[in-house]
Amino acid sequence: KCNKMSQRVLESGTIVPLCGEINQTFLENCTFEDQQLILSQYFFFLRQEELSLRMTSVAGFRRFFEILESRLAANKNGEVPREIPLINKTILPKLVKGLKGKKEYQVKDNLEILDGYIHAMNRYKKSGLFQEDLAKVPYLDLKLLQNKTDLNQDFFENIFDVQNYKRVKAITILTKKLSLMKNENENKKTENTVAGAAVENTETTEPTENVTFTVTSLKDIILPVLRFQILNKSMQEDVLKASGSQSTH
Repeated sequence: KCNKMSQRVLESGTIVPLCGEINQTFLENCTFEDQQLILSQYFFFLRQEELSLRMTSVAGFRRFFEILESRLAANKNGEVPREIPLINKTILPKLVKGLKGKKEYQVKDNLEILDGYIHAMNRYKKSGLFQEDLAKVPYLDLKLLQNKTDLNQDFFENIFDVQNYKRVKAITILTKKLSLMKNENENKKTENTVAGAAVENTETTEPTENVTFTVTSLKDIILPVLRFQILNKSMQEDVLKASGSQSTH
């Protein structure tokens, strides 16, 4: 039924976003093949300027990651589900590419989906993700920029807020984390020169206490977002200068 209804939507000639409850029912009950069809529909919605379509896409993707997190947590046989290669080879590359969009809503929507992915996969990690599987699930280190109990301290929640001071707050959150990362690296170097035993102690520290970002996460996600913010700020200043010069004339 899921496959037939999805096909009907795609072949009808008019793309209409399905209501949230139907989307969630589809994602929870469909086969892997049906999920691929629905997610491709979400990617189509994500490229549209119509707000309702993009909201459907963002909510659908975030729900997909929540459902996947539950299924992974219930998976006791140790096998890597088919969704993981799908995420790594198709979904994440498309979302990362979307961060290079020229319009704010494009970058914002793709980042919001990535935020949901990082949050859901880290919950799965806490529930017992095998260490060897971490290489198959990238960008988990960006959980250090999330704070779902206090959204004012969450980078992802603030970086595209309509209020500029919250965007500045997001940059401050990132800066503090990077400073902690720098200090931690310097401390490790010092400990290494003083005593090898100290290094062993730091390596056994819980992952949540370490402040370390991978080069891949910084390059693929953080830098494109910051680049857009910088360029967007420059464009705003150019518009203000142009309007100011016109008013003087």
